[in-house]
Amino acid sequence: MVRPRPRVAASWNFVRCRAPRRSLYEASPAPNKIDYEHFYRHSTGRWLWDEEKQLAERYRRFDVPALKELAAQSVGARRCISMGKIAEGRSSRTFRLKMDNGKCAFVKIPYANVDPEGAARAIKSEVAKTVQARTVLGIPTPRVLNWSGTQENAVGAEYVLMEAATGTPLWRLWPKMDIKIKLSIVAQVIELEKKFLSEMLTYGSYGNLYLAQDAFPGCEKAEIQGELAQSIKDEVSRRFVIGPVAAPSFWHGERAFMEINRGPWKLPQDYLRAIAQREIAWLVRYADTKTQRMLEPPMQRDISKHIAHYLKLQDLADTLLPEGEKSRATLWHPNLQEANILVKDDKITDIIDWNDVWIGPLFLQAKVPSLVNVVGDLKLQLPDDYETMDEAEQANVHRQLDESFVAFVYHQTLREQSPFLSSVRNVPRANSTRLIFDYAQNSWDDDVIAVRQALIRVIRHWHDMRPDMPCPISFADAELEEHHPYVEAWNLTADLYETFETMLGMHRDGWVEEWKYEVAVEFLKEMSIEKLDLGDEATEEKKRDWAEKMGRVGRQ
Repeated sequence: MVRPRPRVAASWNFVRCRAPRRSLYEASPAPNKIDYEHFYRHSTGRWLWDEEKQLAERYRRFDVPALKELAAQSVGARRCISMGKIAEGRSSRTFRLKMDNGKCAFVKIPYANVDPEGAARAIKSEVAKTVQARTVLGIPTPRVLNWSGTQENAVGAEYVLMEAATGTPLWRLWPKMDIKIKLSIVAQVIELEKKFLSEMLTYGSYGNLYLAQDAFPGCEKAEIQGELAQSIKDEVSRRFVIGPVAAPSFWHGERAFMEINRGPWKLPQDYLRAIAQREIAWLVRYADTKTQRMLEPPMQRDISKHIAHYLKLQDLADTLLPEGEKSRATLWHPNLQEANILVKDDKITDIIDWNDVWIGPLFLQAKVPSLVNVVGDLKLQLPDDYETMDEAEQANVHRQLDESFVAFVYHQTLREQSPFLSSVRNVPRANSTRLIFDYAQNSWDDDVIAVRQALIRVIRHWHDMRPDMPCPISFADAELEEHHPYVEAWNLTADLYETFETMLGMHRDGWVEEWKYEVAVEFLKEMSIEKLDLGDEATEEKKRDWAEKMGRVGRQ
């Protein structure tokens, strides 16, 4: 089977900044001496190849003094006394601004390579989602102070300005937390999840949420269903609309200029069809068969293979997702991970990073939070050979026991307090279904082998998923025979990338933290294809590809 491959951070998810060699929070000197270049460019890491292209995509100029003035006015201060970069993602960067009255604000600005219309919708939707989370669902989020979905403003860029989040990111606290406090945090996470399901809050369409004042063609009233007071339904309908999605997968590259179906959709299966139709249209018009990545199989640049898979996805559309309430249209935060949960005095104070939130099928959205997502079987008792282990091995056992116990309590509590959500999580072969949606977003830039393997897995387990009907798709015997060696090579390549990630912290696009750059360059230049142990599947073509890629390591 195909093993999951480490993935690059999602488009609007942040990569945490490590300690830079100089402080980002320097007091501003006289205006005529300021150099704002470090605000415009990427500075939290380096790329081992194609760095010039990567840096150009993330470069964005804007009017820093105007932004400081705007932020100061938004929090009732006279002026901003310092500004620093705190996070950089694939599509935006975030700054922290401190004022003379002691207050702070955060601002997110998209890169110049993000399509303006897509950036505008992403910002407007993020504003609406945080407003609804605070005012309707009662979920703690930073308050939005100001925003603009256009470059035509004093700042010269799209932006969203928010009050500073309260608390410390959970990832900094979790490893050393007492088990009792961890269980308290887990109980609070369950309460947050129950709020997303509050009183069966269900929308009438699938898409992105926007404020009514930001509505544009294609938006419709945000009608909600469920056992809610009519006054709440009327308020939501008056203040919010549901419109086309702002997900980067629908706006990436040439897709931004294509006439494609971005919703909103009345049925969840229409969302799956839209993904398949979007990618088929893009493949036919724009797929470049000449450009290859490091160690990818020849099938990756065979357009016909990609299209064949997306046609199978269309055939699966009506039967792949669970029927009824489990796929209802729900606003849900899909990234309730330690980096997005802020804590103060053992209480969750803020939930951040709402960019990827949308009104989607509940089954696809409601994944298990990463802090309780244990890989493999739970370990709830000491192993028989515990007494013979050294101190480091025993410490590792205790860590596994803590992780397993916290996960056990989470799932047990969820079954008791929210049996419906627990049942959504336990749909037969749920991961097989979700993997198709994950891999199919852009198989040309990701992995065609992974998409095919996900489809094969669905066929293999179809009786568990839908015992009431035959599987609507199949692969010929010749296709399955062709697939097996590709899977073996795929897994070997995944192992290689995992090795690089473990040793160097390297992402698949060659990104490493700045302080690791020189070490990574030397390591990869010394690495030869013979040392990689890629097996018999390492063809001469792959070896040449590797040599060419390594020839560009450390070059602009």
